[in-house]
Amino acid sequence: MSFLSETPDIKSNDPPAMGGSKPCRRRHRLQTLLLASIFIATCGVIVATAKNYYLFLIMPEGKRLSLFWERDYKMLQEKNLLPPEAQNLKSFSIITTSELTQIWKKNLQIPFTTKKNGKYKMEVLLMGLEEPELRGAVIQMNIATIKDDNHVWELGRTYSLKLTPIEIWIRQNISELLPNTLKLPLKSKK
Repeated sequence: MSFLSETPDIKSNDPPAMGGSKPCRRRHRLQTLLLASIFIATCGVIVATAKNYYLFLIMPEGKRLSLFWERDYKMLQEKNLLPPEAQNLKSFSIITTSELTQIWKKNLQIPFTTKKNGKYKMEVLLMGLEEPELRGAVIQMNIATIKDDNHVWELGRTYSLKLTPIEIWIRQNISELLPNTLKLPLKSKK
């Protein structure tokens, strides 16, 4: 084979090899669009996750406690650890033990549902853990019959509300950079 036979024919109407053919350019554009789409979608997921995490950090402790309690309730329900009486509740009452738990109670949403013709009541004792190394809540749930106040079921759950040092830094510093953000205290006023 000679050197001359491997060189392209200059008289040919074919596009030069360096520029590539139209199908190659089209494939390259599609690959670029696909990669750009994946990059944009990934950035969107990262931004949405960061925003939700930040909103979780600045959320009042009572709302955070509600989220934990609701997640725990769903897990107990999925594992069939709740008694049948929990589906037949007529009323709730929440008993608080401190000023802090009074503040939490304002934002607390009970995950259980009530029925007009329910035969049971639930009493929830809400206790706060306010030690320097342990910030959290204890929720003691008791179900009793309405008719004779007979105790049927009880369960106590502990939820940690303590923020890590980096979360405290984010809560203190990032809210100063974002003007429309709520500025919430780290500890409640006594």
